[in-house]
Amino acid sequence: MSTNDALLPSNLINIIKAAVSAEEDSPSSSHELLKTPYEAIALLCHASMVAYGFHLLGFSEDDNLGISAFDSKY
Repeated sequence: MSTNDALLPSNLINIIKAAVSAEEDSPSSSHELLKTPYEAIALLCHASMVAYGFHLLGFSEDDNLGISAFDSKY
């Protein structure tokens, strides 16, 4: 998938379906997967980030990427 079609509705729907089906398969899932409108918005945001290949990296407090937020030019 190219970056031009990453946010096509059909691609986002496929990512959302995969995320929801994975949640339904978990033993602790309930029948009501999205309890609030905010969860639906979060799911759409998650799908759009996954479509572009974003990955969440976890660091401990002592780890960093070697740059400071104050060093940024943004």
